[in-house]
Amino acid sequence: MYTTAVQQPFAVRSRFPQARFLLSAAAPEQFPPDRGAEVAFVGRSNAGKSSAINAIARRQGLARTSKAPGRTRLLNFFELAPLQRIVDLPGYAGAASRSGSAAGSRHGAAVFSAGEGGS
Repeated sequence: MYTTAVQQPFAVRSRFPQARFLLSAAAPEQFPPDRGAEVAFVGRSNAGKSSAINAIARRQGLARTSKAPGRTRLLNFFELAPLQRIVDLPGYAGAASRSGSAAGSRHGAAVFSAGEGGS
């Protein structure tokens, strides 16, 4: 007679039900127009940046996650609501990075901040 409820991840109603992937960009020319508020997530590879975005939106799979570090290669823009965006920047692996991903991530963060003034 009794059933147990299974706790579903992000089962609580989201404050951002319209959250969606907007676009991926490799250069400032590809960034969406600079309107509204925007928060960028930057940090080490495999630190949980994409998982944090999913938790904020309460949508599993909005930002793709991986157990392997260094999978995010481009700047990924997500629209939470009109005039509210989150940007997932590539992670950096530290001093012993493979194939220059640490330098690439620092370059990505610099490109992102440089592109913010122009769009």
